[in-house]
Amino acid sequence: MSSSFNYERYNDPVIRIRDNNNERSITRKFSNGSMEVHALAAKEDNLDSFNGNILILDEVHGFKNAKRYTLMKNAQKAFRNKLLMAITTAGDLPNGFLANRVKYCDKVLNGTIEGRWLFHLYLRCGHR
Repeated sequence: MSSSFNYERYNDPVIRIRDNNNERSITRKFSNGSMEVHALAAKEDNLDSFNGNILILDEVHGFKNAKRYTLMKNAQKAFRNKLLMAITTAGDLPNGFLANRVKYCDKVLNGTIEGRWLFHLYLRCGHR
């Protein structure tokens, strides 16, 4: 079975890949700047003093409360054009963060309340 991962990128001077016990990141240098992608800790205690412009939160159904989401949202305060994406596959916490957020999205989409500067892409597959 062949892997589609390009192992030669480990030796590419333009792209730096770190994959070890301390860090998982990809850095790319351009002629007029750079780009960095970092995998962050899941523990809220390790997320203070973080700044990010584009953030992707995965497995949001596991968030018991809004603390991690709030920390990530606050990490974007320094940026004008910020993007925060939340991805999940399922959820079984009826009063967890995701369940409450879905209820909020339903209210915005139904016109019950007005969402401020918020865009929701809400896809549901299967039965409710």
